[in-house]
Amino acid sequence: MLTLLPALVTRIVVNPLSNVFQKNLTAAGFHPLAVNFASYAVLTLLCLPLAIATDWSAYTDRFWLWAAIMGLIGSVGNAFLVMAMKSGELSVLGPINAYKSVVGMLTGIILLHEIPSLWGIAGTIVIICGTYCIFGSSGNKNLNRHTLTSPAVRYRIYALIFAAIEAVISKRVIMLSDVNTTFILWCAAGALFSGLILPIVPQSRKVPAHFNLKTAAWLILLPLSIGTMQYCTNLVFSLMEVGYALALFQLSSIVSIMFGRFFYHETNIGRKLIGSTIMIAGAAMIILL
Repeated sequence: MLTLLPALVTRIVVNPLSNVFQKNLTAAGFHPLAVNFASYAVLTLLCLPLAIATDWSAYTDRFWLWAAIMGLIGSVGNAFLVMAMKSGELSVLGPINAYKSVVGMLTGIILLHEIPSLWGIAGTIVIICGTYCIFGSSGNKNLNRHTLTSPAVRYRIYALIFAAIEAVISKRVIMLSDVNTTFILWCAAGALFSGLILPIVPQSRKVPAHFNLKTAAWLILLPLSIGTMQYCTNLVFSLMEVGYALALFQLSSIVSIMFGRFFYHETNIGRKLIGSTIMIAGAAMIILL
């Protein structure tokens, strides 16, 4: 429990913080795909000492297959996330992530045989209700129409679907190895697959004309925050069921809303907080009952 609690709290805080860095870099002129690749590449370089000390010959072909799938799905999901952060409100896009627990539970049933309880299903429904409140705070009267016409929201939904599936596969890789090995492969595979995407989109290789110390700091802080978030995520997955962990991660929605208000002066925060509180109540139902 002493290991689980610090990892969980760190993950909840660092996740929206990485979203802030992603949003700042894309606003500075970096292409989302370039930001995605740079994050993975820096993390891969930092992991080299651990990678060299690891006995990779001990792992089976099945393990490598799951690791490759994890990297591919993770890099695609993170690319969608950065694209969403470029144009969307942080306080709206962050709480949308509540749907990840739904996808995670469904995928966990199939791949990990983690069956949620009735309380877990009820909590999931409450989380969805809270999300409707978040959408309404942006003046949207038709959720379906808003979802279809807003690229940022669509990209965020794509990102959470890929991220939820990646979470379940990550736990499968953890079960076949350990937390450290899974983290190394997550970074390396993400760098590989996101790097393969770059040549397909020529504009992603353009560097902004204005580059200053603040931008350089974001380029350093982003991979550090993403790495911290993912390592803590893997640690939590190793200690509890994926669906329930993803539900607890929704506590970061309040942090996202406060960051949106503080950094970007986003409005309608009151109703967004109400929606996030509803989602947190749903997460509590999943975990406690």
